[in-house]
Amino acid sequence: MEKKIINVLLIEDTLSGFIRCKEILGENCDVKWGRNPSEAFNLIIAGKANNNLPDCIILDLTLTSDKSDGFKILFDLKREDVKIPVIIWSKHKSSEDQLLAIEKGASGFLEKFSEDDLLKLEVEKLVKR
Repeated sequence: MEKKIINVLLIEDTLSGFIRCKEILGENCDVKWGRNPSEAFNLIIAGKANNNLPDCIILDLTLTSDKSDGFKILFDLKREDVKIPVIIWSKHKSSEDQLLAIEKGASGFLEKFSEDDLLKLEVEKLVKR
């Protein structure tokens, strides 16, 4: 039996992060890349219009020089009632960031580079729910 392709939206501002995510997730994931909040929301709006929303979102908190963009995206997703599971995948993993991300609606929080091996498992687990 052939595995279902998982549609993932990666919200990440660096090419290296995009390449690394695609490597981790492998061939069973179709990864779309939103390099900034407006590009990511355009992809979500297009997905809504085509009835083709991503199965999950992987979000880097630090899209610019601070973390406000990532948290703003979480807030906006919740405000717009977008019911797509979100995994935070960020270099900055403080307990305060984790708590705030979960409060704002994130389904999981993984530290980039040190917990990369868990990313694929987390995506697959969320999509099966």
